Amino acid sequence: MTQSFPGHAYSKYIDPKRYPDCINRSLIGSACFWQPFDAAEDLDEIEEQAVHRRGQQDGVAGADFEQFRLNVASAIVPGTHEQNDDILNSLPADQYLLSVAHIARIQFNMQPSLRDAYKKYRSVVNPGVGQLRVGVHIRRSDSCSELVRDGYKMEASKIDAGPQMTNVRLCYHTQVYINGLRRVKNLYGLPLAVYLSSDDPGSILDEIRALSPDLFESSSWHHVKFAPDAQESLGYNKHTGLTVEFQDDATSALIGETAALDAWHLSHSEVFIGSIGSRFGKSAYLLAVSRRNVVVPYISVDGHSYCCQNDEQCSLATEALTGMADCLLFAPEIDFLTPNKRGTYWEDGVTIRHDRPVSERRPLWPAASPHALEPALS
Repeated sequence: MTQSFPGHAYSKYIDPKRYPDCINRSLIGSACFWQPFDAAEDLDEIEEQAVHRRGQQDGVAGADFEQFRLNVASAIVPGTHEQNDDILNSLPADQYLLSVAHIARIQFNMQPSLRDAYKKYRSVVNPGVGQLRVGVHIRRSDSCSELVRDGYKMEASKIDAGPQMTNVRLCYHTQVYINGLRRVKNLYGLPLAVYLSSDDPGSILDEIRALSPDLFESSSWHHVKFAPDAQESLGYNKHTGLTVEFQDDATSALIGETAALDAWHLSHSEVFIGSIGSRFGKSAYLLAVSRRNVVVPYISVDGHSYCCQNDEQCSLATEALTGMADCLLFAPEIDFLTPNKRGTYWEDGVTIRHDRPVSERRPLWPAASPHALEPALS
């Protein structure tokens, strides 16, 4: 069978021979992990609770969503810059986020291969203790640059901290995440059910137990306890000194499985703590937003909001945003844009947003007459 994108793009990170269901149904590439867009959605108790909560709300939310739908339909009709800006600026930011999150969830509609693997590997310490589900993503391995080889950063970064390219990427001490968990617990007043994701959750659980025994004993700790070969694969950076992109096919297939299962694991979050600058962190956060059908609060240890890439200085990028579409869909590498016009990427990161003149910091819409939008609005 000839693979097409995205099947070909995923092939290195998915080995169908590891999954009986994929073998039996001749599924390859992304089809081994995820169902087609038109397949029935694999809902469980989190989605059912969201639907029930939605049904208990009054008609205001439904009316708001209908207005949002009409506004989007109107905005795609060619109009002047001013007309389209007025329409788009009237759309609630949370509806933008929910729309993108639900598209991500449709993509992440798991095949039995992934669902069975998650059921097999999920584990919990102190079951039944926690109530509030808090997802915690702790970056380690090749996510950490030479800057932190001698010790992880002891405090979270702020929004005006510099960009984190591969050569200067930061990882944060486990205590930083413990501080975040304590903040959430104090704010909500509930025992925590922590959904932990990391390259080595076992050793991090030992750290948390040693650093904060009271928090450890008063919380539940859900984690994905991978098979020994997968656990070994997660040490790829220590073994080879290379990043995730440059591993052999066998290691890549194991990394692919652990990444997909960890993203699903974190999607249980009612609150999220992690690196929002990370694409993986963004993806897991979107899944949580979609499954809850609400904007999930988060603590970003790397100082980045959802609107910023890891390799941008978030404070500067935020000042230059044109709107929510720019926030959610900015991806210069996909659009083949020059990320840094001065040729100083490895020093200054992605600067294209705040390099733009103010006059260009707006969505690009096709020109049309001032009356082109009137039929859509009538």
